[in-house]
Amino acid sequence: MHVSEQMNVQNFQTISTVLLKKHYGICLNDTRLCEKEFVKACIRQGWRPFEVIADHADDCDLVRIDEPGFYGMPSHKAITLEDEEAAAREVRAEHGGAI
Repeated sequence: MHVSEQMNVQNFQTISTVLLKKHYGICLNDTRLCEKEFVKACIRQGWRPFEVIADHADDCDLVRIDEPGFYGMPSHKAITLEDEEAAAREVRAEHGGAI
């Protein structure tokens, strides 16, 4: 299934909010993901939240807060589809199975 068939702007932003907070300690408003038109463009392109966030993290040299790097160094490891799926499960659990 194409991402645009299963993802609307609100869902994209909700999942992105969880990913950003959990993995980088920042808010949606700290990124372009707070802009509805930007999110619509991402969905049209078939990009998933984790992909957009991973690109943003790389561009801005963000450090992961949820997992340390080697020898106490900051981790720059990109988030994955599995991280997005975990965030979606968390959101569904909070909203009674729907996002």
